[in-house]
Amino acid sequence: MSGFEIAGVVLGSIPLIISALEHYGNGLSTIQRWRRYQRELQSLVRNLQTEQVKLQNVIEKLLVGIASSSEIEALIDDPFGDLWRQETLETKIRFRLWSSSAVFTETVYDILKAIKEMKERIGPQGDGNVSRVRRGIFTLRRTRYEDLLSTIRTGVSNLENLTDRNIELEPSRLYTAP
Repeated sequence: MSGFEIAGVVLGSIPLIISALEHYGNGLSTIQRWRRYQRELQSLVRNLQTEQVKLQNVIEKLLVGIASSSEIEALIDDPFGDLWRQETLETKIRFRLWSSSAVFTETVYDILKAIKEMKERIGPQGDGNVSRVRRGIFTLRRTRYEDLLSTIRTGVSNLENLTDRNIELEPSRLYTAP
């Protein structure tokens, strides 16, 4: 899979993690420690949603000028779709990213690994209800989730920087390209 295709997988995977986390909040009691748990959970969901939007913006910015607005919309709406595998689009993206294309791909893979690890830590939901013990484990291990969120946050920020810098430099490359 190409780096751009993996970016689509990442974009589509974040909502799945958010959904799993939101299932953790079902049926919480009003006891004070569960309120703290609920705030922590909401914060994690909100942070993941923010990173999803930032990644979507990076992808849109990367595509502006090399894909039509309808293609960009279709890519964003269907992050697991066939459009992500278009070779001509991949070639244009590699040209736009220039020598940082490999770093972009590695960063996207790092984000995907963090998302997969978060999904594993959340575990299967079964009937959607989560035991109090499992909620307690989540609260006690909150820092493990924050480490993964930090990896996602840093990765998206790096993708944003790579995209911005390469788009800035692209006009000069057009004149020097053989």
